[in-house]
Formats: sequence, structure tokens, C-alpha cells
Amino acid sequence: MVFDRAIDIAGIDLTLVRVDDGSFTHLLYDGEGGATLLDPMTLRVVLNPMEENHGPGVHLQVIGGAGIVSAGEEPQPWGGESYLELPYP
Repeated sequence: MVFDRAIDIAGIDLTLVRVDDGSFTHLLYDGEGGATLLDPMTLRVVLNPMEENHGPGVHLQVIGGAGIVSAGEEPQPWGGESYLELPYP
């Protein structure tokens, strides 16, 4: 994920990062495979398959921002995403 500002992932909850793939693998994934900041604004999340999913399309869901906050002296929580269609332009 690429953000418009530097982020802090010290409090991230990877169980709240999910990808619903109803088109290709027909699986629901969470992010418990791990997360890495590639640079201050780019987060890579390794997906972990959880269960079958037969809904339409592929969507990213980050519930409540999953503990991702802006970096800096006054961190602001990120609001998250609710069923963002993938691939995102």
C-alpha cells in the first residue's frame, strides 16, 4: 500500500488487513504473513490464506485503519479502507 505521507506501523494489527479474492483464488486472506515498510510511505503486507471466499471481485479491506498512523510528533490514525476494488489505479 502506498500512502500520501510517512506512516508508523508499530501498532499495526495484521488480522485487520484483508483481501477478499472471489475472482481468482476464491480465498479470503489476512495480513498475518507479516508487514514491512519499504520506504516511509510504502507498506508491503504478506497475505495469509484464511478461508474460502466466493464473492464477486477482488477487494482490500483495512478495518479501522488496523493501527496504521501517520508518522511524526502528532500521529493521526488512518481511517482504513472498506472494500476497495483491486487492482487500484
